[in-house]
Amino acid sequence: MIDKTQETRDYFDKNTEFWSSLFNESIYGTTTQRVRIVSNKINDLLDGEFSNKPRNEFTHLDFGCGTGQLAAISASMGIQVIAVDIAPGMIDATKSEVEKVSADNARVFQGGIDSLADIETSSIDVFSALGLIEYLTLTELDVFLDNVTRILRPGGRAYIGSRNRLFNIFSENKFTDLEVSLGEYDKLAAELDSVYKWIAEDSLLKSLNDAKKIEKFKDWAYPDELPHTSPVSVSQRIQYSVCDLSTRAINNGLKVKDINAVRFHPEKMAILDPNTHSELIDKINLTIDEYGDTKWAVPCSSSYILELLK
Repeated sequence: MIDKTQETRDYFDKNTEFWSSLFNESIYGTTTQRVRIVSNKINDLLDGEFSNKPRNEFTHLDFGCGTGQLAAISASMGIQVIAVDIAPGMIDATKSEVEKVSADNARVFQGGIDSLADIETSSIDVFSALGLIEYLTLTELDVFLDNVTRILRPGGRAYIGSRNRLFNIFSENKFTDLEVSLGEYDKLAAELDSVYKWIAEDSLLKSLNDAKKIEKFKDWAYPDELPHTSPVSVSQRIQYSVCDLSTRAINNGLKVKDINAVRFHPEKMAILDPNTHSELIDKINLTIDEYGDTKWAVPCSSSYILELLK
């Protein structure tokens, strides 16, 4: 049996330079978009809801920090930062990013899910895990969410990024065929219809916090392997539908405060030529992020970020 933790650690340790290059070469893409969205949200919290709290008493834990761009941005805001990643190469990259902003208010260390147990209860104002949960087992995800609830201060926020399983209906590609083979296509299509309805009724967030409405969209079959559409060579990268992840969050005592689309596609993947239209997709995503509210774009986006409130 494959050790998923070891496989993930090895992949990112060997490919740190590639992931760093995504930020150095472009302001676009899924990874950079996630960082842009969450750093803006943290800045808004500091200027708004938490404006009376001294910044040196405000703590951000970036778990699965990757190459450290978000941690460095947060450190440059003058808040306390804890950055954790499982891969040694990513830790070295994060330390380098933090050094660029001459920050002495950031702690960077290597650790996995078990290290969350070492974080003091009710000690974190903002928690982020933007590209992490797809690499966890379902059991690890339960432990992860339980710890997120425990370590957040009342009123604190968690920003959790996920690959969007609903996109498998919209994309009409190999992922769609996989849902058919798993027997999950009809259930996924029903959730997609519900999400479209809630968006049209301006009731998406209310619905995602209503266990009775969304509990029917849980207990999925999760494939052991997905079609390879990226350079990531980790065998199983779990996708979560919006209702699936929201159910898990509210069952752990968290509230869905907001949801942001990541990597919106203006047309179905089967129609678009990625090489011809990639620049268009990049610019559209950069533009819609400026408007803040991107709930309408979630069904047509390959990823999303849940903002969760304790």
